[in-house]
Amino acid sequence: MGLGKTSKTFDNLVPAKQAKIIDTAVEEFSAKGYRGASINALVARLGIAKGSLFQYFGSKKGLFLFVFDHVIEKAKAHLRPVRDESGATDLFRRLEQSLLAGVAFIRQYPRYYTLYLTVMLESNVPFRTEILRSFRHYSVEYLLALLTTACERGEIREDIPLEQTAFWLDAMMDRFLQAQVTRHLDGGLGLHQADDEKIRQWTGALMKMIREGLAAHGRSKIDDVKQPILIVAACRFELDPLLKRVNRKKALRIGNRSGWQGLLGHRPVFLLVSGAGGTNAAQALTAAFESRINPALVIQTGCGGGFGEAGVKVGDVCVATCEFDVHLGLETGEKGVVKPLPFMVLPDLDGPNQFKVDGNAFSAVQTVKSACHHLKIGFHHGPFISVATITTENQTAVNYYQHYGAVVENMEGAATAQVCHHYQVPFGELRGVSNLVGRRERDQWELELAAARAAAAVGHFIRAMAPKAHPSKVQS
Repeated sequence: MGLGKTSKTFDNLVPAKQAKIIDTAVEEFSAKGYRGASINALVARLGIAKGSLFQYFGSKKGLFLFVFDHVIEKAKAHLRPVRDESGATDLFRRLEQSLLAGVAFIRQYPRYYTLYLTVMLESNVPFRTEILRSFRHYSVEYLLALLTTACERGEIREDIPLEQTAFWLDAMMDRFLQAQVTRHLDGGLGLHQADDEKIRQWTGALMKMIREGLAAHGRSKIDDVKQPILIVAACRFELDPLLKRVNRKKALRIGNRSGWQGLLGHRPVFLLVSGAGGTNAAQALTAAFESRINPALVIQTGCGGGFGEAGVKVGDVCVATCEFDVHLGLETGEKGVVKPLPFMVLPDLDGPNQFKVDGNAFSAVQTVKSACHHLKIGFHHGPFISVATITTENQTAVNYYQHYGAVVENMEGAATAQVCHHYQVPFGELRGVSNLVGRRERDQWELELAAARAAAAVGHFIRAMAPKAHPSKVQS
């Protein structure tokens, strides 16, 4: 901003003495405002002559302007790492990090922020208009740079007016920060002096609203038949029934794993064998995204264990409403039950260990349900859980069902959902039930039946999304 000037005498002081003068002045101005601040009280606390202070800054006004310049530079330095080091993340994560950095700044330098509010509220502050204009200009320019980058990446809609959006984001985020320290500005919603958990909830909700308003939907537009669908399964045999239905099939390697591309009906598809477990699933899917496969939707499929407590039977078809990573949390001492982590692993989640299934992406689920009903195949639509170890005890199965209301257990879904969430790609999960969760009775498993029914349901689902659906039946 550069409104505050100092003399060479001040510039030649040792840094510790400069810092003491600045900190004491900040405290005086933030506590009493510009008009109420006393130079006499200030020099008394500093133990220096009044003439020395005027020699350093020329006047009370000069001191205030210099101090406010210092505060602004501190705030910029606090935000700079967020701007410079978050370039690999999307706009909405960068906005969230910026807002959290603002909260951290207020907590670390509460008097600095109080001084900013003094300028906002006290009309007789010298150069008040210039100060506020300069500060708001920096804030809007900071946000405009983030928006411009996001627009170039295709993260936000092309019709968004960037300058106006930067203005509204600045106003919204500024009010959010003010409510942190000013009780009457939080609308009675508990934002004033909120703890870390409350702040995370607020920022997550705010980013969700911003995302829904700004995000580009071209990448995940399910009804765009030119965009491929990526179908992922842990094992080759789970994809074999689908591969028989794929036309113009071509084998390829994705992340050093087996994959294929072709057409399922009239829809371009990629099929990928990820390997079993969350680590394999995360690596395979990340490799697919980084290799510039740009899917409209990712479908996790294959076999899964069904919960008899939910009425699921072997051979049924199940579609996930959400995915829980049941091993991500704090131990409770109860088999199969963890407490949620005290923080979110990604922004905009429904819970620390809960990952979303895209509701719009699976708008064709009703078609699959109807087909299953016609062929007298059980159909279930409910929460899935992901585990690192297959459940082999009945009591653990009961605990999982009671705690999560789960219909299916699997080993990859939560990892796939988390990677999709990170890359902002819609995710859905559809599995055939090969066995019931609980006591391990391997001779009663029906892997081939489950894989065949899941594959048929996936094929039917994809064709149901096409502009001209082709008649198809889920086969028993």
